[in-house]
Amino acid sequence: PELTGAQLSLSAFSITLGGVGAIILSLGLALFAFSTILGWYWYGETALVYLCGPGMIKPFKIAWIVLVVLGGWGGAGILTNLWDLSDTLNGLMAIPNLIGLLLLTKELRRLTADFDAKIKSGELRK
Repeated sequence: PELTGAQLSLSAFSITLGGVGAIILSLGLALFAFSTILGWYWYGETALVYLCGPGMIKPFKIAWIVLVVLGGWGGAGILTNLWDLSDTLNGLMAIPNLIGLLLLTKELRRLTADFDAKIKSGELRK
């Protein structure tokens, strides 16, 4: 049978490391999934508070819990296209970030020169 994703990794770890490989991969996958959920929650809440104020935190928390549960149930089946869309949109976020970095190049050079000057003058310690 054709294996993909986590199943393929699990098979490779099990073949290479035996039963310990499956435990290592399962634990790593669970920790990565949990830390990803926490990280994206914090990122979303912080952005929402910045854009809309703290009044939207409770509805966001409720929506987040519902969506995390739905994502866990349908992640491998019905929601596959949604995951693909999510991956694409996350990748597209690089475009405005890269444009912003290019536009701020002069400012970065100025701040770096100022920082270096403060270190050389002794105002700041390295």
